[in-house]
Amino acid sequence: MSSKITRYGIKDIDIEVFNENSTGLFITSLGELIERHNNMISQSHRICFNQILLITEGDGILNIDSNQIELSPRKLVAMVKGQVESLFIKRNTKGYVIQFTEDFIHRYPGDLDWINNLRLFNPYVKPCCISLSSIEHLNFLSIIESILAELNNDNDDMKNDILANLLKTFLLLAERIKRSKTGDNVTSINDWSYVIEFKKKLEDNFHISRSVSFYADELSITQKKLNNITTGFWGKNTKQVIEERVLLEIKRMLMYTNKTIKEIGLSVGFNDPTNFNKFFRKYEHYTPANFRSLNKKSSHYHTSAVINHL
Repeated sequence: MSSKITRYGIKDIDIEVFNENSTGLFITSLGELIERHNNMISQSHRICFNQILLITEGDGILNIDSNQIELSPRKLVAMVKGQVESLFIKRNTKGYVIQFTEDFIHRYPGDLDWINNLRLFNPYVKPCCISLSSIEHLNFLSIIESILAELNNDNDDMKNDILANLLKTFLLLAERIKRSKTGDNVTSINDWSYVIEFKKKLEDNFHISRSVSFYADELSITQKKLNNITTGFWGKNTKQVIEERVLLEIKRMLMYTNKTIKEIGLSVGFNDPTNFNKFFRKYEHYTPANFRSLNKKSSHYHTSAVINHL
């Protein structure tokens, strides 16, 4: 199945929606994407793959979770698996979209550690949006042309490895530019197996437990070690990472579903509405109901502005 409604009420979109023959890597022009899938991409959906958007001409608006990004020439945006997005772009906007699964990039021992070290794909911070210089932009276009040429070659034993390495070159270049332009100095760490396992445990259990001890026990390590790991990778202690993950899902449901406030609270482990409101206001300074009202109005305003100019 290429798309489905999850228990959180948001449609999941797999890479096969865009290319049923995809082996885990899909790349297309924005013009083709609009022509074939405009009705779908303009509706909020959760992506089940990582995605890069490169704008060469024109503009538009990209909604990622509760963030709204104004698109313009020479903008590169990275989206991570699990994020909720909707895209509104003018029909004369040009550029490319690259989609790939973790399985495609994970070919050799250490590949998963490598991609987890990229700051491009961090679901717990604001989406990566980079303004490129003319030279940087041309470098990315050159790599895209190489990927497209290889995709058009006949299949052989080396094709997917060549594609994976071209994609890695693209991502490494984007990662270097991101770190240089944003001053990302988060310390690298050695315990990558724990980072990967913690991410999995958090995705599976954030709706039932916000306890640091729960995740430390699941990983068979001390709370202190887990705090050192999350601080080294995210620059945040474990409690912050857990609660921000819960908050992220709450905001997604408030903005992109019609679930009641009570239903949303229950779905992420809050049986008491008072505690749910207190938790949300701790971070957002609004009640969940006020946040929903304000953000749906804001989203409608910006989206209408774009559609009126299509």
